[in-house]
Amino acid sequence: MRTGKLSVAKLGQITEPGRYGDGGCLYLVVAPGGTKQWVARLTIHGRQTDLGLGGTSNVTLAEAREEAARLRKIARNGGDPRTERRREKLSFAQAAHRVHEQLRPTWKNKKHADTWLATVENMLFPLSEIAR
Repeated sequence: MRTGKLSVAKLGQITEPGRYGDGGCLYLVVAPGGTKQWVARLTIHGRQTDLGLGGTSNVTLAEAREEAARLRKIARNGGDPRTERRREKLSFAQAAHRVHEQLRPTWKNKKHADTWLATVENMLFPLSEIAR
């Protein structure tokens, strides 16, 4: 196991199977077959846990550092990063339709429900596409 910051150039040079530390709980794990994966080693509720962040072909060093820092902050504040990662991710359109379904029983008639959804679709959906 090595300590110290990794670099993009160093990633290409590492071929020996093992665990290479980048600092801040981030490790590069090289399997015997040569595959390389990012792992964040965190203490969650008093137990040390390794969370995979993805392979080096899909996740850059900068992205791995950013995600490890985000997960470390959650764990440090008493949360469980595993729960956070399982949380459902919705697009704005999906969330709007879900809210519409929940609000529908509160409107007096179908026209109110249809008007609300049409307004959101016409006014806000185009803006949510621009924000992406």
